[in-house]
Amino acid sequence: MTSTSTGSGHSYAPLLIAQNVSPKRIHARLGHASITETMDTYGHLYPDDDTSDREVIESAFDDATLTRDASSQRLTRKEAKL
Repeated sequence: MTSTSTGSGHSYAPLLIAQNVSPKRIHARLGHASITETMDTYGHLYPDDDTSDREVIESAFDDATLTRDASSQRLTRKEAKL
């Protein structure tokens, strides 16, 4: 679905942004000439802080730690059988 009228684009884009659709996809769906046009028009709707970035990074490290811990436990159990 592509939005062609400016009025519906101003409603459509914020909905896509709220659903974490990438700016590149929004740019394509709205038919803007460039991603710059999209970001100049709708960039203010994206969060200014880096909280979500930090949460993603922390989650990735937590997942890696849990995986490593689980692997260590498996090794320990195997070593216990020896």
